[in-house]
Amino acid sequence: MGEIKITPPDDFFEPRAEGAVAPEWSTDPDPVFRMTVKRSIFEARVFLCRSAGDARDILSKVGTKYRGATHHCWAYVLASPSWSEAAERCSDAGEPSGTAGRPILSALKGRNPESRGPNHDQTASGEDSFPLLNAMVVVSRWFGGVKLGPRGLINAYGQAAASALANTPLVPAVRTRRFVLCYPYSAAGEVARILKHPSVVGKPVIIYDSGSQSPSGGQCPVTAEVNVRASQAAEFEGFVSSSSGSINSSGEVIVL
Repeated sequence: MGEIKITPPDDFFEPRAEGAVAPEWSTDPDPVFRMTVKRSIFEARVFLCRSAGDARDILSKVGTKYRGATHHCWAYVLASPSWSEAAERCSDAGEPSGTAGRPILSALKGRNPESRGPNHDQTASGEDSFPLLNAMVVVSRWFGGVKLGPRGLINAYGQAAASALANTPLVPAVRTRRFVLCYPYSAAGEVARILKHPSVVGKPVIIYDSGSQSPSGGQCPVTAEVNVRASQAAEFEGFVSSSSGSINSSGEVIVL
């Protein structure tokens, strides 16, 4: 299945870096959910995945470590580096068309509070409706000699993926756009006002005597790196412009 582009929201969940929580009965050193259906073994693993390159690396490592598996089927939903869109993709990896990749992708997109389990962090009310992004699920299958049929495969791959996701710690994340404010010491008060804009996420990184150059060639005694909610970037730019600031052609550096 080819990559499908979607517009991501500002707020979402992503897997915690260490991945899924292994069931207590599992002896596998990797975080894994394991199930057996008519002698076929299915193992599902959840990964933090922020690019197509990450996905290729994950598949390579899983394929090398578990080379005895008959299939390594997968799906991911991730945000692009520019945060302007998100992408989803899946693969049946040799299983009959539509019986593996799509059920895994459906589990990723259908993740909800009931299927998620207790292993996730919450920081704000109402966030249970936030989607899951930057996540990849790989389900490996060892064929047991009994064919499961299309419906059996769909159920098995979907259940394995959903169960792995239910045991995966999730952390809240925000889609942002980065700006760098370049200004003289005399503008510190105005910059402090700008940094209180409601679109600003987290604490800015302020560097004094930075030695940076403004686009006009002048020196920037102070720079402040700030992250702004992506959906409010235009609003932030307008606020800066109304505060005697300007934005260079790249839209990333603000000079006061």
